Amino acid sequence: MKLVVKPNKKINILLIDSDHFVRNQFKESLEKLKVFTTISEAADGVVGKMKSEKQNYDIIVADLEIPKLSCYEFISLHRKFEKSTVTQIRSNLVLTSKNLTVETVQKSKELMVKHIIRKPCSASEFQKKILEVIVNDLKDKVKILS
Repeated sequence: MKLVVKPNKKINILLIDSDHFVRNQFKESLEKLKVFTTISEAADGVVGKMKSEKQNYDIIVADLEIPKLSCYEFISLHRKFEKSTVTQIRSNLVLTSKNLTVETVQKSKELMVKHIIRKPCSASEFQKKILEVIVNDLKDKVKILS
């Protein structure tokens, strides 16, 4: 499946993971899709929060075990920030984790996280999940080519 961003539309994504190697791997996978205007990175929840308040991100990928501000604290604060903004833009949150449990999935649903990726994952698995998010949740911004 090939996607093309519609004219005058942008897709921005933020990667939050303490592991530099994982961020690089995810970033390289995303660059190959050629649909993102901006691919930003953060190594911890505090930097991720600062970046997410300065720019609107269509997708935020956050590891469950980010330092300085837990993933759930980040998500909760980010959702409150989104509600307080004039534009009312809602980021699509994608949680990544090595340690998924029933409780993790339930807590994620409570915070309106619809997408979870189990780590480790291959580049193609990661791309597939991100494409799924774009096709299902950002259809107004892309055109799907056969």
